[in-house]
Amino acid sequence: MYSAKDYGSEVSQVLEFARRYGVEARTIVDYGCGTGNHARRFAEKGIRVYGIDCNRNMLAVAREKTKGLPNVEFLHDSELSAVPQGSVDIFCLLFDVVSYVVENDALDSLLSYIVSRLKRQGLLVFDFWYGPSVLALRPGNRWKEFEANGARVLRLTRAELDADRSTVNVAHEIIMIEGDQVKDRFVDNHVMRFFFKKEIDHFLGARELEVVQFGTWQDPESAPTTNDWSAVIVGRRRH
Repeated sequence: MYSAKDYGSEVSQVLEFARRYGVEARTIVDYGCGTGNHARRFAEKGIRVYGIDCNRNMLAVAREKTKGLPNVEFLHDSELSAVPQGSVDIFCLLFDVVSYVVENDALDSLLSYIVSRLKRQGLLVFDFWYGPSVLALRPGNRWKEFEANGARVLRLTRAELDADRSTVNVAHEIIMIEGDQVKDRFVDNHVMRFFFKKEIDHFLGARELEVVQFGTWQDPESAPTTNDWSAVIVGRRRH
């Protein structure tokens, strides 16, 4: 479904952030790792990787993808204590994982955990739905068709903006067709939160993290515009 996503480029950019800020990327956490596409690429570079997710089925796929790589470990999010405190050089939340955290208390709790695992001067790298762009472009309904495992797949997306809560209610309806028959059909509902730069500064600052870079994957050197749905933040632990 996400075959067009350039995981390799994002992994390379994360490591470029590390080089720029003088961090040796020996241990990385990939939080919200899904089926392990980022984690596998980090591990193939010889980095110690912890992949964390709440979906056990996705973790099973990730483990299958990384067979033969002894330096990657996948954990359910009920096993967070397995990552040693103060051991992580870079903590990543990629593919807009932060935007799934819609409540302030939950985000603050997550940042507290991240800081407890980061080494001094360690980096936090994440992307998120960028508020000015969401409000300018406005989420709407769309559809996409592609091939997967010999079947035609239709993905119908319905999105409803809730500007007061800074969220978008998203429903993906997936229809799998083989020949002229519908073989499977299901709906995935979730709520996404969009953020503004000032909010990010506040949340990170409250947990002794400072924003050192603000851009996009396409142009990490420049602040995002209202045409950039997703923005990238690099934060650094102060102490």
